[in-house]
Amino acid sequence: MKITDIHIYGFGKLENFELKNLGGFSILYGENEAGKSTIMAFIHGILFGFPTKLHSEQRYEPKTHAKYGGKLTLILDDGHSLTIERIKGKAAGDVTLFYEDGSTSGEEDLKRVLKGLDKAAFQGIYSFNIHGLQEISKLKEEDINRYLLSSGMTGTDALFKLEEQWQKELDRLFKKSGKKPEINQKLMEIKQIELQLKKAKEKNEAFTLLLEKKNREEEALSDFRKESDRKEEELNRIEALENSWQDLSEYQNIKDRLSQLENLHPFPVNGLQRYEKWQSQQVHQKSALEVTRNRLAELNESLEESKPDDSLIDRTALFTSILEKRELYIRWQDQGADLERKLTGIKAKRDQLMRELNLEDFDSIKDVQLDMVMKDRIKSMEDSFYKLQLKKESVIEALQEEKKQLGFLEERCGEIEEKLLEETSYQELQKNVKESKETDTLKIQYELVQEQLKENKDKLSKRSKKGSSILVSSAFSILIGLMVWFLSDSLLAAAAVFLIALSAITLFVNLQSKKDGSDYYRQLKNKAESLREKLDAQAGGEEEQNRKLLKEQTELRENWKQWVLKLENTEHGVLKLQEEEQDLFLQEQRLQESFRNLARDLQLSPDMPWKLLGEAFVRLKELAGLYEEEHEASEAYRNLQEKVSLFSKEIEEAVEDTIIQFTVIEDTLLRMKDALALNEKKSLSYNQLLKQRDETIKEFEFIQAQVTSIHKELKELMAASGTWTEEEFRLMADLSIEKHSLEQQERILFNRLGGKLLQEYNLLKEKSHELSQIKSSLEEEIAELKQKTYKENESIAETVYEISVLEEGESYTRLLYKYHEQKAELNELSREWMKFSLARSALNKTMEEYKKEKLPKVIETAEKYFQLLTNREYHKIRSNQEKYFIIERKDGVTFTPDELSQGTKEQLYIAIRFALVRMLKDVHSMPVIIDDGFVNFDEKRTEAVLRLMKEFKGEIQVLFFTCHSHIVRKVESNEVIHLNKERLAAAGEH
Repeated sequence: MKITDIHIYGFGKLENFELKNLGGFSILYGENEAGKSTIMAFIHGILFGFPTKLHSEQRYEPKTHAKYGGKLTLILDDGHSLTIERIKGKAAGDVTLFYEDGSTSGEEDLKRVLKGLDKAAFQGIYSFNIHGLQEISKLKEEDINRYLLSSGMTGTDALFKLEEQWQKELDRLFKKSGKKPEINQKLMEIKQIELQLKKAKEKNEAFTLLLEKKNREEEALSDFRKESDRKEEELNRIEALENSWQDLSEYQNIKDRLSQLENLHPFPVNGLQRYEKWQSQQVHQKSALEVTRNRLAELNESLEESKPDDSLIDRTALFTSILEKRELYIRWQDQGADLERKLTGIKAKRDQLMRELNLEDFDSIKDVQLDMVMKDRIKSMEDSFYKLQLKKESVIEALQEEKKQLGFLEERCGEIEEKLLEETSYQELQKNVKESKETDTLKIQYELVQEQLKENKDKLSKRSKKGSSILVSSAFSILIGLMVWFLSDSLLAAAAVFLIALSAITLFVNLQSKKDGSDYYRQLKNKAESLREKLDAQAGGEEEQNRKLLKEQTELRENWKQWVLKLENTEHGVLKLQEEEQDLFLQEQRLQESFRNLARDLQLSPDMPWKLLGEAFVRLKELAGLYEEEHEASEAYRNLQEKVSLFSKEIEEAVEDTIIQFTVIEDTLLRMKDALALNEKKSLSYNQLLKQRDETIKEFEFIQAQVTSIHKELKELMAASGTWTEEEFRLMADLSIEKHSLEQQERILFNRLGGKLLQEYNLLKEKSHELSQIKSSLEEEIAELKQKTYKENESIAETVYEISVLEEGESYTRLLYKYHEQKAELNELSREWMKFSLARSALNKTMEEYKKEKLPKVIETAEKYFQLLTNREYHKIRSNQEKYFIIERKDGVTFTPDELSQGTKEQLYIAIRFALVRMLKDVHSMPVIIDDGFVNFDEKRTEAVLRLMKEFKGEIQVLFFTCHSHIVRKVESNEVIHLNKERLAAAGEH
């Protein structure tokens, strides 16, 4: 058997989870809490049922949803596929088996498929984890034998449970030194009864005499009671006769009267009631006969009064035909009125539209073209006007804006021109500013010389002086260049000044390095005085003011140039817009000419505003529609007038030579209708009266027949009673009633008194005065019998007491019966004990034979696997006197499982497990399921156990659950199924 597919509906945290196409050897790899133990428990649950709430085993009921259960798909040993589904239901769940042919079955067939294997045996052999591996030290030879016997025979440990049960039954029945077992207790009870029997036998003779006396007294007591009962019965009969004497006398009187009426003539049944009924009906029918005769005379009179007019009957069809057209005539009248109103409305609307359109000839509207082509021309014309108007408005608005801008620019240019200096004044200003720039250069040179004089006084080293001088010279050169650039706004001039200043300063520094300090200092001082004199000669306060004024005038001139350029561009834009305005004016003239031509085509005024053209076209269409509508309405009105005229002539001809006078159509029709209705009413009344007269005649004849029949019935009743007059009939009826009543009373009394009491009455009715004396005699005899009964009861009680004294410890017979009864029970218990004893012996013999045959093979196979797993380090497995396993190493040293390392112990357990699986393969080819059983194995041991598991690949399926990646790396990728958390989450979302 192999598991190919696993589908979990809901189990633990797994929901809608599937594993498909599981092979003969599969490793299910996943981290902790990936669901490995859950899947293993799911397989157990599907095969053997979910744990109940009473079990300590975890049920894995889902926390977040209601689905619980799933299904396994198996390939059986015969190659057929089978699906086992188990869902939430009864305690262990509801299971359904689905076969390939579509049939289904339940729990019983599942047990057959599993060949009786139960959950405990499956987990003991085929399914284990690390905790099971660690229990090897407790495993005994007897445990393996138990697995072999249970799995090989029944699939469960039922035989071992049965053996234990039989031993309990044997102990319950008998123990050598026990007191509580049932056979032990029964033997003690029999010994006690034997002692009691000896004592009872001595008292048995006196006991027999007392029993005979008791029997005689009981027979005498029975005779007294029978005699007393007979006397009491006779007394009760006399008392009953005495109590019913009056009813008995009445019964006798009734019998005497009935004998007098015995020869009375038979009277019809219910004769008097029938006679009175017929007599009453005779009076009623005679009265009805008279009423019917009077009604017949009245009907004849009414027939004469209700006769219809024959002159109108001949024209009824014609009048009806004309009256049927009355609704049509009214509809013509309504239609004519509607048409008149319609024509009036059309005329008013026509006149209004013609006034709005300024038209005079209404009939000419039919010649105007009002089709889709004209509509499109009008739409195109309106679009052209709209576009031209929008463009014209845009140009005018732009022209106004440009003119406004032009004015603003002219004003701005004027303002700037007022602030500008004359050209000669501007050139003079430029000359003065240029001369002031030479003074600035002298100031810079003077400041540099002063700085050099200061440095010379410091008397630094020659190298330091030279470096400082060059640095200071460079700094002052840069300062001078920046000042010149700022004052002149010329980068080139600033660069030239910077180079001159730098060269001069460098020259001074070189000269200084060649001369001694005093000469150089004196030269610098003389130069400083010379520069000071020149600066004093050129001193004045107008220099800064001139430079500022020149800067302002230069900015104003640049600004004026920009504004003049904007002014020229704006003037050019104004000219262009004026040209565009003139072009649009010419386009508008051409469009107006086209509009006038279109207005003439539509017979409209050429002076109409173009914006009204579309609305005018709609009015023209409406006017044309009114023309057609007026023409159609006028034609329909003429047709209606002709129909009304013909209808009037038809009515006039129809009423000619009749009592109906023709006036107007409506009045004539009403008179015609009334005349027809009146004549029809008379006709209906006449026919109805005729029918009533016929019915009345029939009713009169029927009543006459009834009167005759009643008279005949009365005569027959009298004849049946043997009378000829009503008086004789009624007397005979009274006697018949009396006889019937007496017969009923006789039956009632007879039923109440009974035939036996009546017989005694007939016997004793002549001795009624002796009844009291008979009753008194019977009462005395009954009292005497009761006295004798009392005395006999006392005698019996004394005898019974004496017997009870002898029976204090039970009678001999009872003890003897009890003795035999107890011996029979002892024999039954002995047979039961023998049955259990023989069965247990047979079972032990079978188990011992099975053990000798199978166990050595299991141990031999386990040794082979153990050698493979330990690389032949250990080669023997045997058991000691306590039946625990002993392991022999290759050097001959033996160990118990506890003395082995944890990894070796687990290898031993796996070897024994797989040996069991191999031995039971032909009986149960179940898949082997291992949950992380090799955590304590090193790399070599892991490789060895994987090789062992692969040996089973073709014969027995192995499912190995693990969280260790190093195991996964040692097998083929197609043999690994990854149980990552993302997969579980995706399964839960589906």
